[in-house]
Amino acid sequence: MSTALRSGTKCWPPRGTGCGSCSACRTGNAASCRKATAFGLSTELQGGQAEYVNVPNADATLFSTDGLTTEQALLLTDGMATAYFGLMRADPKPGGSVAVVGLGPIGLIGVELAFLLGASQVIAIDPVPARREMAEKLGATAFAPGPELHAQVMEATSGRGAQSVFEASGAKGAINAVLPLTARGGNASFVGIPEPDDVLPLPLIMFKNITVRGGICDVTNMWPHLVPLVQSGRMKADGLFSHHFALSEGAEAYKLFDSRDDGVLKLRIDVG
Repeated sequence: MSTALRSGTKCWPPRGTGCGSCSACRTGNAASCRKATAFGLSTELQGGQAEYVNVPNADATLFSTDGLTTEQALLLTDGMATAYFGLMRADPKPGGSVAVVGLGPIGLIGVELAFLLGASQVIAIDPVPARREMAEKLGATAFAPGPELHAQVMEATSGRGAQSVFEASGAKGAINAVLPLTARGGNASFVGIPEPDDVLPLPLIMFKNITVRGGICDVTNMWPHLVPLVQSGRMKADGLFSHHFALSEGAEAYKLFDSRDDGVLKLRIDVG
């Protein structure tokens, strides 16, 4: 992707990369590389919140930001790509119903994408009222998790459940909510990072004939689908960055994000 990039071109990388030399990397599937990792997860690929960053395998991963805002480019490095990956693995159908469980940035992007891909009904689920309100502004019907959730979703879907359910949280309650909300013969997709002891009930999968998928997004392979949608203005992903910080304020930014105070949704740290 970067062969046409010239020195000084503003561009963005994916959230991580592979070694660049194995068969997976050479065929455009860096996510399958045995050495694939994300920025900041190890000393092999250190964090990207710095004035200068070394990007391994850059010939295969960098992409020009032409036609994009800074925040759109930031979202394409991970969140927007993961939302598309997870939603597509739930196999949404034109005119079908989609439930999105977990309304962080990835889940909210999933709501917008579900409508863009033709869903006639999108149900959005999250315990935070402000996040449900954001989903409702996108056109979704929003519910809080709790003892009434199953009955509410069944009523909203005329007793069928959602044909496609996209879990974007990783919280135990969110994971446990998915299969009961999925229609018979439906599809459930998980992208939230689970805890080691999280499990799914196999009898429910079997007797409802549910197709279950999970995985880690191969970011660069999502870009050919997403970038034209963003550049054309069809995909907006607006209002997801709730707070902005300078690099020197990084410790304060992480403290706020960890506290979940002040309506924090997604942070932007400007390094330049």
